[in-house]
Amino acid sequence: MGSSTFRRPSARACALVSAVAIATLLSACGSDSDSSADSTGVATSDTASDTTDAVTDDTTDGSTVDTGSTGPATRDDYVEAFATNYAIFNDAEQDHCIGETFVTAIGEDQLAASGVAPSDVTGVVLLEDLGLSIDQETLPAAIEDLAACGDLVTLSLASSTATPEETACATDIVSNELASEQLLIQVTGLEPSAELLAAREALNGCAAS
Repeated sequence: MGSSTFRRPSARACALVSAVAIATLLSACGSDSDSSADSTGVATSDTASDTTDAVTDDTTDGSTVDTGSTGPATRDDYVEAFATNYAIFNDAEQDHCIGETFVTAIGEDQLAASGVAPSDVTGVVLLEDLGLSIDQETLPAAIEDLAACGDLVTLSLASSTATPEETACATDIVSNELASEQLLIQVTGLEPSAELLAAREALNGCAAS
């Protein structure tokens, strides 16, 4: 794992990491708790809602699944659900882009097989709470798609408690792609890249003093 030489981030560095990652969907610094509300206003769900009706795969055009009690759900329904749940930009177009990123990365086949209805997405932080996942091979494309939705670094630092000096330092270290990766890593539990680990470590320097 190579973690023996990785210095645990300071508390201030943790705050910066969280800011650059769109606050704290989860702690970027190793917290195992997934039961508290995060600063985006999304509360962590202990368990995903159970879907009691069997899912009928009706994806001949790749866009529709039958969720039983909730009726047919379209791709747009899932996009809207993820856009609303992870609404970090407070801009309809940009948040819609986030929803598209999640649905594309998860895949409509997985959504159909899971039995997850769009309404189940509400209040969920971790995809695993829904029985959903994004695989490591899909992560690079998801990072690229999410980064294209908007400037995550500026947005998150603007709403953080970072000092002007820390903000300038963090902006030099963290690219929009790394901020996007951090957010996706927090939601999926996937392994961070070497570049992201290096950025987390470098943020210790921003938070020094």
